[in-house]
Amino acid sequence: MRGRRELVPAGIEYNPARARKLGGPKIKTKSGYKPVRVTPMQIKKMLEFLPLLQRTMVILCALTAIRVSECVGLCWSAISWLEKKIYIRQRWRRGKVGKPKTPASDSYVALTPVLASVLETWREQTLYAKDTDWVFASEKTHGKTPRFGAMLVRDYLYPAAEHAGIIFRQEDGSYVDSAGRRVTRFGFHNLRKAVSDYLNEGKKADVRTIQDTLRHENPEMTLSKYTESSLESRLAAQDVMASAVLGDPTQVQ
Repeated sequence: MRGRRELVPAGIEYNPARARKLGGPKIKTKSGYKPVRVTPMQIKKMLEFLPLLQRTMVILCALTAIRVSECVGLCWSAISWLEKKIYIRQRWRRGKVGKPKTPASDSYVALTPVLASVLETWREQTLYAKDTDWVFASEKTHGKTPRFGAMLVRDYLYPAAEHAGIIFRQEDGSYVDSAGRRVTRFGFHNLRKAVSDYLNEGKKADVRTIQDTLRHENPEMTLSKYTESSLESRLAAQDVMASAVLGDPTQVQ
């Protein structure tokens, strides 16, 4: 009888997890990770602690639920002011321009007047305001690349979240949430989750609109039996989130 170690060859080339990158089987795993919950009032508190560029990024992510790779991958040409849409056609990940995460991600997010005003204010301040420029261009590379998302998280989002009472710094430099659980990950993805949580609570937007706002491809994430939501319903959903996060829109400039 062969031993269990002899059933699968030992070489790394036979590792099924690595084979996934080459088109091999997809292996589902479960994680004990639970994202830190963030409320609109807490996001509003974070904004008080952030400079204009970072504040603009947080507002953009909190109102549209775009991923940070999509956020930093935006060029001004992707913003259609007249159509009230921001087209997500690419993302910036690991130092390269790539396609959106999924086919469903290759779509658009709504652009309400409130968000348009925020973006226009930033465009007036940035050195890189041409249509071909990155919306959040890096000054270190003279606008040739966008800002590095990971650096923004550690340098700005963590302190802002601490200011807002979302996470708490310990003596050893680690962070815990309000329940005392260790925080291993915190960032722009928490803002994306906040959109889903808030709009779903009290049925502030219908399920299909939430799915389209998040641009989910997997129907297990949000129900998909409804017809595609209209731009008007997405704009209304974003207005709900904008009102909760920003309150009086004149106060975010």
